[in-house]
Amino acid sequence: MVVVTTGALALAVAGALLLVAAGIGHLRHARALRTALRAQRLLPARLQGSIAVATIAAELVIGPAVPITSLTAPAVAGWPLAAQAALFAAFAAYLSVVRLRRPAAPCGCFGGGEPVTWLAVARAGLLAAGAAAALAGPGLGALPPPDRLVCLAAGSMLAATLWLLPALATGHTAAPTTAPDRATAPGRDATPAGRS
Repeated sequence: MVVVTTGALALAVAGALLLVAAGIGHLRHARALRTALRAQRLLPARLQGSIAVATIAAELVIGPAVPITSLTAPAVAGWPLAAQAALFAAFAAYLSVVRLRRPAAPCGCFGGGEPVTWLAVARAGLLAAGAAAALAGPGLGALPPPDRLVCLAAGSMLAATLWLLPALATGHTAAPTTAPDRATAPGRDATPAGRS
């Protein structure tokens, strides 16, 4: 039972950190989120701006609330976990529809412009399930301090992994990677053979 609780809490922490990262990314690139919603063509145009603002607000309120309440006020940690589970379930459902109807449309995740992948859908579903499972448990505050640190550390590692997974699977990374030019590879002279 402790392993299940610790795993669920680690997933909940990962989800919370990803919500904060997404909220910050959306704040920094607010126009990109509205552009993604427009390209997805699933929501009425008159609601897209309001939904973008509501999404950013939800990410920046729910994300920090999960670890803070779990650590400091376990008795009230239920509402942020429930809200996080509902938000990620909504993301998973919405992204599934985007993937099926507009596969080339940008995801809008974290302020980026990459198309929606099934891994992004699965990530949202996994994080919804983790928050729901954590909701049934005692919360971070009920665990001994060493177990809390394990949950926070594991959640941080999971967040980084889950953030990068869709990008790595599709080959979209932060910095373009190219093979070095044979003429300028380390140990080679840039001057072609026979010329000086």
